[in-house]
Amino acid sequence: MKAIGQTLEGTMLVGSDSTLTLNLTDSSTFTGTINGKITNADGDTVSSSVGDVSVTLDSTSKWNLTADTYIESFSGTASNVISNGYTLYVDGTALSGTSSSSSSSDSGSSSSSESSSSSSESSSSSSESSSSSSELDLDIRLCFGTRFFVKS
Repeated sequence: MKAIGQTLEGTMLVGSDSTLTLNLTDSSTFTGTINGKITNADGDTVSSSVGDVSVTLDSTSKWNLTADTYIESFSGTASNVISNGYTLYVDGTALSGTSSSSSSSDSGSSSSSESSSSSSESSSSSSESSSSSSELDLDIRLCFGTRFFVKS
C-alpha cells in the first residue's frame, strides 16, 4: 500500500498468512497500529499473529503508534515513529530512536531485510477530501486470498 500525502488512521489487520508492504511518502501520517488478531463473523479466530509486514517512511512522513506493533522490517528515520508510550518491534527487537511525542526530534534509523511470501490483501475504507490532502479512516483486513485496494 502506498500513501502519498495521505492521513491514515486505524488498525491494519494482517493475518499470519498475509504480506503487507506499507510505504508512507510526501508528508503522509499513519496514526494506528498493525495487528494480526482476526476473527470472522461467527467470532472464530482466523489469525492470531501478524503476517509479514514491511514499513517504509520517507523523511517527511510520520507514524503515530496507538499500540505495541510487531513488523518484519522497517526503513526510514526512527524519530519519525512517534511512540506515544508504545513500542515498535522490528523482527522481534524494539526499534530504538523513536520519538516519545510529535514535538521530539531524535534521529535514528533501522532497516532489516524484507520477507516475501504469498500475498493477500483486503480492505474497507471511507475517504474524506480536503483542499490539500485526503484522509482515509482504515479498517484493513489482510487474509485468505481476497484482494482489495484502497484508493483515494
